[in-house]
Amino acid sequence: MNAEAAGDAAAGLSPWPHALGSSAVTLAMQILFVIAVTAAAAAVALLLIRRPRTEDLVARPWTDRDLARLTTILLALAVVSALAVPRAEAWGTEWWSPNEWRAIMMSVQSLAFHWPILAFAASRMRREQIRSSEAFGMRARALPADVLLAFGLYLAGLPLVAAAAWGSRAILRWAGREPIVQPMLEAVLDANAGIARAYLLFLAVVAAPVAEEILFRGIALPVLTRRLGPWAALGATSLVFSAIHFDLTAAPPLFVLGLAFGLAYLYTGSLTVPIAMHAFVNAVSLAVAGWLAR
Repeated sequence: MNAEAAGDAAAGLSPWPHALGSSAVTLAMQILFVIAVTAAAAAVALLLIRRPRTEDLVARPWTDRDLARLTTILLALAVVSALAVPRAEAWGTEWWSPNEWRAIMMSVQSLAFHWPILAFAASRMRREQIRSSEAFGMRARALPADVLLAFGLYLAGLPLVAAAAWGSRAILRWAGREPIVQPMLEAVLDANAGIARAYLLFLAVVAAPVAEEILFRGIALPVLTRRLGPWAALGATSLVFSAIHFDLTAAPPLFVLGLAFGLAYLYTGSLTVPIAMHAFVNAVSLAVAGWLAR
């Protein structure tokens, strides 16, 4: 898989410029593009009709202290992980192949980032008997409708995300740099990555969407909305969301995705919607990248 195609796949796009190998594929990509543009128009109409549920966000139980404590925990674990990984590398490569070791290290880094977020939120909710509807606006009976809405909003966001990805790639090439494949994507697609590959697949489609949406949209967005207002809070959370992936190529489309996830939460009041959108993005990325790698 070339870097350009993988770059599109990493952003959750359908990389039709690299996949038009037959008339059937061309037709499918054209149909998908028309559907995506139609969904985008419907989403814009929905945003114009509906009012943002800012009152619901500011009423969430998450506080400045919660965000500060969780951020401190994650930063401390990141420092420990950054110091430990180089020291363990010499020992680890004696037991595992380079591909397996890379996947294992990514899994360890995930354990130090995603699972503390889940543990923190679950502990706070259990200790104070906060229901998911109060914490994140999530209701079991609304799950099918939320997932269906999330899929429509995912399609609606594709044109903007595609534009951001292609624009980013054009700027990088103008600057004399080539897009790179995200290490996570390479590890998941690598058949020699060992048992850690299964965890990374679970991480991409389930654990990461849930944990990252809880952190950025579920906790940070309501807290920052009280301080900055909804639109500044959307921009700030999206900027940090794109920055933590440490990928210059993918930063613009990730920023757009962060805005889409935040808008979905702001206008629906249910964190299920951005979680499902995030899961769709990652699942489609992996499926498209795997197809291109064949």
